[in-house]
Amino acid sequence: MTVRRTIARSLRFSGRGLHSGSPVTMWLHPNDEHIVFRCRGESVRAHPGNVTGTFRATTLGRIATVEHLMSAFAGAAVSDAIVELTAPEVPALDGSAKEFADAIADAGTVALDTDPGPLLSTLSTGIVVREGPASIVIRPGSGRWCCTYDLGDRWPGALTVRARLPGEYADEIAWARTCVLTEEIAPARRAGLGRGLNSGSVVIIGPDGYANPVRSPDEPARHKLLDLAGDLWLAGVPLDRLDVTAVRPGHSTAVRAAARLARQCGA
Repeated sequence: MTVRRTIARSLRFSGRGLHSGSPVTMWLHPNDEHIVFRCRGESVRAHPGNVTGTFRATTLGRIATVEHLMSAFAGAAVSDAIVELTAPEVPALDGSAKEFADAIADAGTVALDTDPGPLLSTLSTGIVVREGPASIVIRPGSGRWCCTYDLGDRWPGALTVRARLPGEYADEIAWARTCVLTEEIAPARRAGLGRGLNSGSVVIIGPDGYANPVRSPDEPARHKLLDLAGDLWLAGVPLDRLDVTAVRPGHSTAVRAAARLARQCGA
């Protein structure tokens, strides 16, 4: 059986959109009917079928960069909430999901009701999604997640992180920040991306090492796992019901996997 959960009280965050850099205030409110994002008259349910973009972030309708907040929801098993924003992008904060996760943990969650849950028996053969060098394999399991961030011949090469989710989410995953290669910074700025980030909220990967302090030597792999958990939570299948192995996952691959997961499990 699956227990649906919402947050116990409303929460408020302020910052700048990760890519747009626009000031934004965001409120999270208790809800009893799915996770719903609202901004300027738009209301969109968090579901893979409502994803409209996966370039450098996951976008629902016109609301961008939802993956870090969705990851924090996944780590706390929050299946129902209202997300209200003053601008159409979730605030970047420190580039990770830590502030979201900490605030949700402090507020606590409330069980709504119990339903039969996703039909995981339909995943007896698992789900495999591949896009070039990226791959995601999902099987029914007990929350064993593994993610490899692989830059091939370039430093730091392949970094692999393993975690039991959601139990180890706060300690092992939530604090990992987004990452960028040094040669990607100028083109990203010209394209209007990453304007809400600074040297303290992003891991900068140079050709010979990290260009700024990191929270762990494998922080990029941990952040990829953070993103993956958020994108897969669009399907609403609890993290501890799945075993997931991913290599170089991106938002496109993850959302495709979430869509298949939702279809097969009736989520």
